[in-house]
Amino acid sequence: MRDLTARLKSLLLYAGLFSLAINVLLLAPPLYMLQVFDRVLSSRSEETLFMLTVAALAALLLMALLEVLRAMLLVAAGVALDRRLGPQVLDGLLAQTAKLGGAAHVTGLRDVNTLRACLTGAGLLALFDAPWLPLFVLLIYLFHPAQE
Repeated sequence: MRDLTARLKSLLLYAGLFSLAINVLLLAPPLYMLQVFDRVLSSRSEETLFMLTVAALAALLLMALLEVLRAMLLVAAGVALDRRLGPQVLDGLLAQTAKLGGAAHVTGLRDVNTLRACLTGAGLLALFDAPWLPLFVLLIYLFHPAQE
């Protein structure tokens, strides 16, 4: 069980680091728009607009790649959990069925599947993204026109 815990811990740690990078990259579109309104419209520089657009698109592509990698990490965590717990739960269910004379309690495998689905679902992604909410609210407050 310790090997499963260590494996899940490392996978979830990397998924958390990817969430940090993804949430930082979420600032690319608002920063792009701020720079366009501040620099491009006042200078009418097409080169600046082009470079800002390339940088924003690169940030969005990197964010999409990190989203895919984070999802793959969480799927790998679910598979590791399923491979480690599935056979043990099945053995326990078979032993229990033999003792009870055929009255099988099949909820054990369903519980393992529920745990696996929890690791790959939107709820865990929201949990990874939730700590960044105060940072975004603070940034919105700092950029508010009434601050100036």
